[in-house]
Amino acid sequence: MRKISANIIITNTGKPLINGIIEIDDLGYIHKVTDTKGQLKEVGNLEFYNGIIVPGFVNAHCHLELSHMKGILSEGKGLPNFIREIINQRFSPKNLQEQIKTNDKKMQAEGIVACGDISNTNDTISTKLNSTIYYHTFAEVFTIGDELPETAFARGETLISELNKEKLPGTIVPHAPYSVPEKLFQKIAKQTTSTPIVSIHNQETESENTLFLTQKGELNDVLSYKNSAYEGFNFKGKNSLQTTLPYLPNSFNILLIHNTFTGKEDIDFAEKYSPNIYWVLCPKSNIYIENRLPNVPLFFENKIKICIGTDSLASNNTLSILDELKTIQTHFPEISLERLIFAATKEGANALGLANILGSIEKTKAPGLNLLTGANLQNLTLNANTKVKVLVTNNT
Repeated sequence: MRKISANIIITNTGKPLINGIIEIDDLGYIHKVTDTKGQLKEVGNLEFYNGIIVPGFVNAHCHLELSHMKGILSEGKGLPNFIREIINQRFSPKNLQEQIKTNDKKMQAEGIVACGDISNTNDTISTKLNSTIYYHTFAEVFTIGDELPETAFARGETLISELNKEKLPGTIVPHAPYSVPEKLFQKIAKQTTSTPIVSIHNQETESENTLFLTQKGELNDVLSYKNSAYEGFNFKGKNSLQTTLPYLPNSFNILLIHNTFTGKEDIDFAEKYSPNIYWVLCPKSNIYIENRLPNVPLFFENKIKICIGTDSLASNNTLSILDELKTIQTHFPEISLERLIFAATKEGANALGLANILGSIEKTKAPGLNLLTGANLQNLTLNANTKVKVLVTNNT
């Protein structure tokens, strides 16, 4: 049994503990959390660390299979151009498996214990089988040109079947409002799954809403390379979120990804539609693609469920949740570190259906423990020198 303490422990169950003590076994299960009221006494075999202890991070949105695309696509030219480039430049190098495995290890070293991972292929399965990270795979489907919804959905079913054989959790999910026709949405909603969780890229570019409102704009121009590109779409004179969200079962956990151009009316609409909405922010990717951030304070002010993701190395230079938190705090210093940690741990665990084991430092859970060093302990803020050290890995 290890006894671990630090200057500050953010448990997600109450106020941060000053010089608290965590008793944890070799499998990572917590047996006791002691609030010393800041009065730490001499304790045998106590490990004391200078810094802030937090639960293991949850990466709520990633594309591990794009591990080989770092630095290939243009920065800051907008999503339509990003889509054009990824269609033309996506490839699978001979060492893809090695790169996937390497970046899984990097995420482990960054203190990530669980990940919601988008997959179009089975390329990541072998790595997921041998990783300490818990992966929920989102088998992403969409139609290309005049492809039939049935064909697209069958691809998703094939991937889920492969995951099931290896006892890896996964669900079929829509890629984005602009790439999924009505019939494909309906098939996704009717799937039978023991893990009712879906994700969808949402309002990542201004021209996404323009497309749904007017069937015009830059995104429309990029995607309408075939006359039948929007056959089967039901445009209703509303923006993308308000058109497509009702296709998804409101009993599922619904992860809305990016939300770069999401407004207050959209938040109100989604929250009214379902109590299971999770808003996933990937700030570094938003800057890489659109050269702008969502209205991050708007999400935190509304006290809704917020998670943190990294997106892929096609749109990021790291798969680090800590780097995402630094980015948010740099641009929006009014958002507290406690709230950011809650989003990066507890809410991510809730979104992926892992609240019984991850996300908070409390008895019977095995969340993994990360130490943040180089932070401002008085003001509880991150800075450029803040780093993460894994103290306890989730070994369950």
